[in-house]
Amino acid sequence: MTPGEDDVNTTDDAIPCDSAHKEQEPDVPHAQAQVPMKTIENVLREAKMEGDFLWSLFVSAAKSYRFSSILHPFPPMYNAENGTEKHMFALRETVSQMPQFSSTTEFINQLPVDCHNLLSWIFQKPKFELKLQEKEECFKHIRSLTGQVMDAPEPTYVFEVVYDCQEEEKFKARRGLRKNFYAYHGSRMDNFYSILHNGLNGHLNKVAAFGEGTYLSSELSVSLLYSQAGETWSKSCLGAKLACVAVCEMIDEPSVKCQVKEGSTSVQKQRAQASSITDAVPEKYYVVQNNDAVRVKYLLVYRDNSAPLVPQGSSPSSSWVQEHKFPLLMLAYVILLLAIGLANSRQAVKAFTRFYKQFYLS
Repeated sequence: MTPGEDDVNTTDDAIPCDSAHKEQEPDVPHAQAQVPMKTIENVLREAKMEGDFLWSLFVSAAKSYRFSSILHPFPPMYNAENGTEKHMFALRETVSQMPQFSSTTEFINQLPVDCHNLLSWIFQKPKFELKLQEKEECFKHIRSLTGQVMDAPEPTYVFEVVYDCQEEEKFKARRGLRKNFYAYHGSRMDNFYSILHNGLNGHLNKVAAFGEGTYLSSELSVSLLYSQAGETWSKSCLGAKLACVAVCEMIDEPSVKCQVKEGSTSVQKQRAQASSITDAVPEKYYVVQNNDAVRVKYLLVYRDNSAPLVPQGSSPSSSWVQEHKFPLLMLAYVILLLAIGLANSRQAVKAFTRFYKQFYLS
């Protein structure tokens, strides 16, 4: 269930889905983020966990082999002059130089210039804010919103996505008097940087069993199957390897394909049919065919316990090894192949024997 675009025309005669949250959630509990100008010091002092997670999402996309399609928005200071090439080596080098976050003044003063510029850009860019929630209470609220029935693992962290005034009003204007409901969306960890900044894009979805669109489910256990854990930032206080599931808010409109009970048989069939050449969308599934009809409201984050947390004050050498684990493994592999080749070479054995006799037996 990876994250798209479809110019589906919508009307106001939408019918609510079976498993969906039937009542329109009141607007009062959701504050609107003003997203003021933020300094690194302010973010790390007031919202260190949120800042850490936002940076970790960026790092996950930057480290991915799919960076060309998922690292959007891309930091402009790492664009080549021709506008088409990207200085990925320099960007990844800056990422590797980023020290573990601290809210102290010393951290800001000692931050390398490239790291400071990149981190400032990332903290200034969003049209949203991430807010860490009290896990048990918020997760219970989310299960109620989605109508989840089956048991599923609790997340390690829950973040609410609070949009700025412009984005909030845009979504409310589209919704109008229609109801909204909630479901889960699973995707690879390295996709979530783009998902948060650009929304869910149905045309990028490679799982199209019931037609083109963004696939969601009212059951968390289903979406978890598509939430592949990925390496993020090795110095993160959240964990170096995370998985993520989005809790999405949808507008009850015809572009959201799902099973319905109300209306005539033909209307029910049309609402559940995402494509003329596929089967109807089954119960507990949703296929959203218009990007503007869905947005992310919460992020459920799961820490991979096989990747230990980085302790405060960990040595720079160990962090460097973790950041460069893959090239070091490749280097070790090449050295091993050379050693095997030399061991099987008669000329190499003779040369080594002569060297040994000359310097150690003389």
